Amino acid sequence: MKHYKGTFVFRLAGRERQQSASYYTPEVLTKFVVSQALEELLDQDDVRTTPEQILELSICEPALGSGAFAIEAVRQLAAEYLKRQQEDLGELIDADQYPVELQKVKAHIALHQVYGVDLNSTAVELAEISLWLDTMVAGLQAPWFGLHLRRGNSLIGARRSVYAPSLLAKKQWLKTPAKDVPLGEEVGADIHHFLLPSDGWGAVIDTAEAKTYAPQKREELRLWRNEIRKSPSKAIIKRLQGLAQRVEMLWDFTLRRLTIAESQIHRGVDLWGLQRDEQSDAVVTREDIEKVLHDENGAYRRLRRAMDAWCAIWSWPLTTEIEPPDWDQWVAGLEAILGVPPKAGKFEKYGQTSLAGDMNWQELDVAEDTDRTFAQAMPIEKTLDSFPWLTVVAGIADAQGYLHWELDFA
Repeated sequence: MKHYKGTFVFRLAGRERQQSASYYTPEVLTKFVVSQALEELLDQDDVRTTPEQILELSICEPALGSGAFAIEAVRQLAAEYLKRQQEDLGELIDADQYPVELQKVKAHIALHQVYGVDLNSTAVELAEISLWLDTMVAGLQAPWFGLHLRRGNSLIGARRSVYAPSLLAKKQWLKTPAKDVPLGEEVGADIHHFLLPSDGWGAVIDTAEAKTYAPQKREELRLWRNEIRKSPSKAIIKRLQGLAQRVEMLWDFTLRRLTIAESQIHRGVDLWGLQRDEQSDAVVTREDIEKVLHDENGAYRRLRRAMDAWCAIWSWPLTTEIEPPDWDQWVAGLEAILGVPPKAGKFEKYGQTSLAGDMNWQELDVAEDTDRTFAQAMPIEKTLDSFPWLTVVAGIADAQGYLHWELDFA
């Protein structure tokens, strides 16, 4: 890292860039690629895209880097918005005023419509700075991109998809694609895919290196995989269905939290050709939001830990002396993280019939505490002590940075 007149300049060494696949995209390439993408997006099927519809588009850069493609998309969409708005209104913006109006539109799109993911946390920070420097406008409250730009591996994560309990017989779920369930739809009696062992768990045993350098550990892991792939008992299936109910509860909490947080990070920008974009009253601070997103005992982090565990067991190492979980350990560990469904009537007794739908931030704090108590979820620190295999998967997940799209961007 070099320092010039108060500005920090980050530079990766050539070898480090190769290992992390960090390559910087020339501006001429970003301009061309974005322009071609917009040609395939705007004015399709002989229907003209309106300026208002441009402000409803989402931009996602799943390999963010320093945000070059995202920034170029913001620039081109902002210019397109003003071009079409002038056409629709039959007015022209004064040449001296045009750069200011363009900057406002860029700021609005960057703040509210751009999403990005990168495995390198420094890249995410640089992308945030780049977006802000390219779109800052006088009078705009300092933005926060923390809900939209995330550190993670955009290719690996768990999904919101389920299996019918009938597929657990004769190991059918191992060879059957799971059914996707959009957020807001009920899963019924089905079981989320990340609550069930996968055919790809313990993948290292299929490598030539494992056969050559760790034959005994490989054989132990092979025997474990054969057992964990067996169909679960009826008792285990019932517990899995209970876990699916808990997943839905925690997902509801997370969705409500992020919906409120999204409204709170909104920044009002006066866009040319539209009525003023009003800013919501700041009730929840950035610190409040970050506290919840990093609370290991909160709903979001608990659900994320369960999804991380499912992903990490694919990469279970041969170098650990800790045994991977059998069926009972797997389910018991998830119950410690997620909890078990409370007995009927308990929530109604305490007025908790609707836990997340219309609650404000403070009410959600109380509801989560109540839910955690009734569900008998263990404190995470105690859970890790009780189930050592969870410590192994936590280390893998931290290094790999799994991203669960429908949770992280719920």
